[in-house]
Amino acid sequence: YSSALSSNTNTISLNIGFNRNSTSYHVSEDSEINTIIDRLKIDYDSFPLFINNEKDNLFFYIINDTSVPFIIDQNEKIIKLILPLDREKQDRYIFEIELKLKPTYAIKLQEIYTDFQEKNSLFSFQYSNKYYQKILITIYIDDINDNIPICNYFHKHIYLNENQIQTNIFHVQGFDPDQGENGTIFYSLLDYNQYFTINSYSGQIDSIRPIDREQISFLLLHIIASDQGQQLQLQSICMTLHITIVDINDNIPQFSLANYTYHIFSDLPRDTIFGQIYAIDLDSKDNLIYSIDLNPYIKINRYTGHLRLKYNLYNIIDQNINITVKVSDGLHINSTWIYIYVIRFIEIQEPILLREPAYNITINQSTPIGAIITNVYHHLQLLESSIDFIDIIHEENTIPFSIDQQEFCLGSIHIINSLTDLSNPSYWLSIRLTRYRAHPPHSFVYIHISVREENFYLPQCIDIYQNIKIYDYSIQSTFAYIQALSFYDNIHLQYSIINNGLNEKIFSISKQTGSIQLLLSSSSSSNQNNHLSISNYLLTIQALDNQHQLSVNCYLEVNLIRRQQLIPKFLYSSTYNIDLIEISSYNKQLRQRLFQVIALLDHEIYDKNIEIRYQIIDSNQYFIINRRTGYIASKQLLYSNRTYEFNVEAFTVAYRDDIEQDENIHHKHSTRSKWRIISSRVILPIKIRILPINIIGSSSLLLINESIINIDLLTTTKVGSILRQLRINNNNYTQWFIMIGHIDHTRYFHVNFQSGELILIRPIDELINKTTIIELRINITNDWIHMNTIKVIIHIINDKRSLIYFSQLDNYISVSKDIPIGTKIKRLTIENSFNNCTYNIHSVERIQSKYLFHIDSYSGTITNIQLLEKFMNKKHLLTIIYHCENISQIAYTRLHIKILDKEKSNNQINNSYRFTQDNYLVIFETSLINNQKKYLIDLELINNNDHDGKKIKPDAQIIEGKETKCFVII
Repeated sequence: YSSALSSNTNTISLNIGFNRNSTSYHVSEDSEINTIIDRLKIDYDSFPLFINNEKDNLFFYIINDTSVPFIIDQNEKIIKLILPLDREKQDRYIFEIELKLKPTYAIKLQEIYTDFQEKNSLFSFQYSNKYYQKILITIYIDDINDNIPICNYFHKHIYLNENQIQTNIFHVQGFDPDQGENGTIFYSLLDYNQYFTINSYSGQIDSIRPIDREQISFLLLHIIASDQGQQLQLQSICMTLHITIVDINDNIPQFSLANYTYHIFSDLPRDTIFGQIYAIDLDSKDNLIYSIDLNPYIKINRYTGHLRLKYNLYNIIDQNINITVKVSDGLHINSTWIYIYVIRFIEIQEPILLREPAYNITINQSTPIGAIITNVYHHLQLLESSIDFIDIIHEENTIPFSIDQQEFCLGSIHIINSLTDLSNPSYWLSIRLTRYRAHPPHSFVYIHISVREENFYLPQCIDIYQNIKIYDYSIQSTFAYIQALSFYDNIHLQYSIINNGLNEKIFSISKQTGSIQLLLSSSSSSNQNNHLSISNYLLTIQALDNQHQLSVNCYLEVNLIRRQQLIPKFLYSSTYNIDLIEISSYNKQLRQRLFQVIALLDHEIYDKNIEIRYQIIDSNQYFIINRRTGYIASKQLLYSNRTYEFNVEAFTVAYRDDIEQDENIHHKHSTRSKWRIISSRVILPIKIRILPINIIGSSSLLLINESIINIDLLTTTKVGSILRQLRINNNNYTQWFIMIGHIDHTRYFHVNFQSGELILIRPIDELINKTTIIELRINITNDWIHMNTIKVIIHIINDKRSLIYFSQLDNYISVSKDIPIGTKIKRLTIENSFNNCTYNIHSVERIQSKYLFHIDSYSGTITNIQLLEKFMNKKHLLTIIYHCENISQIAYTRLHIKILDKEKSNNQINNSYRFTQDNYLVIFETSLINNQKKYLIDLELINNNDHDGKKIKPDAQIIEGKETKCFVII
């Protein structure tokens, strides 16, 4: 309807719009992008224009909030999802859609009403109240079970008294941001269910069975958190509880023997030590006190158990002494008997003669308690059975060493107290060796023990492992340098090959510079069977800090190419038969390349300074050859029905700077004198049959569907590999193939003149730093008049990598000083592992790190073998190597370990940093190339308190999940 607004303006009310002013929807948070939420329906009544609701669209649909993850398709009039949804971030979206009449339809309405009114009349369009031009949209995001339950701690350390049952030893707190049953957490235990229970709802852990510390001193209790999702249930080992069992004094000390029997001579002087009583207490605090019954003959050291004579026993010859010995740990007492038989002195033995009166050893300050530092018998080359007794004379002074008298390690000196708390930089030990029937019965050896300071730095290799390829035609000059660095400015390292005897002594190294040479004897005539010897040598080079007696080993793998390996081999059979057509005097093919002969070396032999040369050894006037490429061309007319025969020889040459210069060779041309022949020659007979030109059919070649061929060529492709068959499907006629292009690229490929096989003839990885795309043009003809050209585009793909390697060169991790002994710190994994291979800690930056950590040889797991509390706020650098028995290559990586104070560690954990996203979805295609790494995502941290939104790279690691070996964080 219409109403008069003024004399010249009429108001037109439009009955069109939404039939309601609000609506709501429910959308699952896992909905895919482009999911359609709804179609917007427009209702109208008595609208002056005919409207097809399916096709016509009168309005623009305007959303008042552009931040929502939805848009309106203006053509289809549908609400569509454009971004991923995450209910845990936002559970609903509210926005308004407004209708705006398109100008095109406004003009049409003007025209319609103008026809019925005066020409100068104006119209104003308004909407009636029957319909709505705005609609409020509310979209609720429905939850799915897409979050794994997590706990407030990944690791926690607690103490539990042994042999006690205790409730509520720990309370696990988990969190799952999902709704309802999807976010309801139940707790369970992965293991040790016979000792512990956990309340499924509250997470309270109780000890239900006593644990004997002497059987289990430490355990890892893994807590599983599971949600209760109906369609999909998610669970994780959300926490590992490190439980140390606290010792109580519940064990009686046990003597090493049920009783002790000694046969001693009557003439032994007073205060002679003739034996020792051992007792063992399984409790952690081994403070044992020995005592003996009152008697006039024997006394005992109450701390060590050594037995001494109070007086000589000459007056009780052939009598027995039976004495009770007791041992106490302060709570428990145990006793045993000592049976002493006094025997008459019968014969005199030779005195103990020592090969040296004293010797020196150096140990590290961080050497752990219990470590054996020397064996006196082994060092002095004495039989244990020839010595009746050995002990340390220290006049009751406390020293951190003791000498073992047990049979399996007799004469071994080991550490009994920590050296880190002691101020003495060195100790003199007086070792007394006793042979009772000798005169004199005692001999003494003095051991000087130097304790190396904790913070000494070891030398470090610049390159722990290098791989070098050399040729035995090289002169006696340096082909490699081994370099190591010392932390100290005034230290000059000394280099030596420590396993050179195993390598036929064909290498020498400069002691001062670390330069390595190939000895002349390796290529001399006296060693004519060199080509039958091994070709790969793994040299271990020691860099020694002589002042501090510290060293590090560097490794050099040498691939020695022998002369015999440099002899080329022709690609074809013993005789190369070629069919050519007659060349007339008008033919432009004269003096152009006709075909190519190719000789190859083994793939591993090639080098940028190694090439193969060709020459025709018969004098002929018809053909010439390109010495570098092997292309043969005609220089005379070739007549039909004739056969031409000649021989081509091939040999290997090397660039002059890489070989020994011959004094008796002076070539006229300087360009040729840059190369020298380094192999014997091989010969290929060539037989060319000339066909009449009139036998060639006039039919042209059938074009193939694509004149462009793309080839993906891996850099590891072996020389001699056939890349593609180029023959056009025209079997009725003979075809010839000629490759054209610049020699810089064509020298890497060969196309068979008659079969069309495209072959790789040099390692393509020589070009990887110059280009990744090569374009070859191959001419194909069957009449030498008409030519088809195929363009072959080679895409070079670098897939060359070490046979074994670590995924990361440097690994960083921080640990608390309070972690117990045996805690797993890091697991290092090797790419492409093999059998019979082991992990080892190759070197450390500082001495103190050497006895703190241990690596499992087969799993690569790093654990601590000492408590770390004394090394708080210190960094440790470990170099880990992976070596296989049957592979000379060595892989290595560096592990940086920082030991933190517990409080600081908690502060770091509780810091307000978070990942920029709570969840990441990555979709990728698998590669066609084996073991090629793919970039997937960047992980970044952001500080919640930083309004600038500054992002940092995290020290992140993968802690759990399926197929974790397939992914790595770099």
